[in-house]
Amino acid sequence: MQRTQYDGLKSIASNQQMRLDQLESKLNQLESNSTEASQELTELQNQLTECRKELIETQKQLQSAEISLQTAEENLMKLQISLDKLTKKIDDLTHDLKLAKRQRNLWSYIAGAVATGWLIDKLSN
Repeated sequence: MQRTQYDGLKSIASNQQMRLDQLESKLNQLESNSTEASQELTELQNQLTECRKELIETQKQLQSAEISLQTAEENLMKLQISLDKLTKKIDDLTHDLKLAKRQRNLWSYIAGAVATGWLIDKLSN
């Protein structure tokens, strides 16, 4: 779940919470003003209670999703740090290998020049 999706769902849940509170207030007002239609009011109160339970469950799921999202973000940040360290180590090793190869080639050229000089000296004597 992306952060924008999470924020959108959380906003919807918050709006539904406000609607439930308003409906509960209206139902309570109806109950206090009317002794008639108590069967219907009881049924509406039960439906309201059921809606509140569903909302609470949804909010728990959203909380769990937020924790999962935060954990995923933390893991991605740790992975990025590890990848940065690994990249630096690989770059350092590549540099060291190039340097060692240059040094080896330089010593090879020096040895070849010394050997050629020695050979020319021996042949000219």
